Amino acid sequence: MVLQFTWCWLLYGLNIGGADYIGNETIYLAGSYLSYGDISITSTWFADLLYIIFNRLNFSYTEFNLVTGLIAFGLIFFVIWKVSKIPNIAYAMLMVYPMSEFVIQKRFFLAISAVILGIYLFSIMKNKVKKNIALFMCVIIATGLHFSAAFYITLFYMNIDDKRGWKYKMKIVLVLGLLGILAIFIGIQAGLISQVKLTNYLAGETAYISWYKIPYFFLLQIYLYYITFITFKRKRFTTVFEKNFKSYNELLICLIPTYFINTIFRRYYIHLMPLNYLIMAEEYILNFREKKSLLVHVALFLNLFIIIYLAFIETRILGDIGFDKLIVDLYRNNILFKYFII
Repeated sequence: MVLQFTWCWLLYGLNIGGADYIGNETIYLAGSYLSYGDISITSTWFADLLYIIFNRLNFSYTEFNLVTGLIAFGLIFFVIWKVSKIPNIAYAMLMVYPMSEFVIQKRFFLAISAVILGIYLFSIMKNKVKKNIALFMCVIIATGLHFSAAFYITLFYMNIDDKRGWKYKMKIVLVLGLLGILAIFIGIQAGLISQVKLTNYLAGETAYISWYKIPYFFLLQIYLYYITFITFKRKRFTTVFEKNFKSYNELLICLIPTYFINTIFRRYYIHLMPLNYLIMAEEYILNFREKKSLLVHVALFLNLFIIIYLAFIETRILGDIGFDKLIVDLYRNNILFKYFII
């Protein structure tokens, strides 16, 4: 666990190049020109606050990433360790994918660590009011780190009793969708949402993707949901955390049509994949107890290789930027490899 954590942290914190790096660094350095009075709740207020504080402490962007990465990975690894009986499997799968996404999309990664903490607190707290407040606060902090994390307000869907059935749940999804559209409209009119940013999401260059990419995103999401669902059905006892995330997995399936609009919408599912890995690790335990140890190990590594292959296919063949820019550059542009190992 310690080695896995250290590897992820250093790969993230010592990154000095690659996709999105220059843009993220520029945003951070711009914080040196900000004052506390410039912080606004209509922007990424928490990220701006961090930028101001760390710039005033004369932290370089690399030092900033080391500190914030330590906290973010600490939260994610802590939740996995608390929830899973064999967390090392989930850690290993995380290192395969979506580790590269975490390194590239740094601000969203920080936001997702707050979201994962919120899901955990929501699952362990008994008082309904307190658990919903804890989840809401985590989503607010996540939104303050990256505005698109506001989508995770839909996590309150986990409040719905699983016995209600699909028809009831789909009505809730429809209502949430309509409320989301209304919120965007009101946000634009009130100046809370930038029309330029919204246009970039819906009609920018990244919005246009080839039709043959959709099956990949669909298969990856359905594959992981299938493993989650099968494991959930086989277990005699399930934790509240597992029930909650299984429920939210169902809602995330509704995101698939948005991939036709912009592949960036897949981030809402991809960045939560470590929580699916928790349940995949449970499948390992179930099979091991049934004395299928050989099959278990074969299945486990097959799962890993499938994920590796899918990640490779996405970035090498289906990706717009390319495998070298998304993956290889993460190692080429890392202080650890550039100056100490290679």
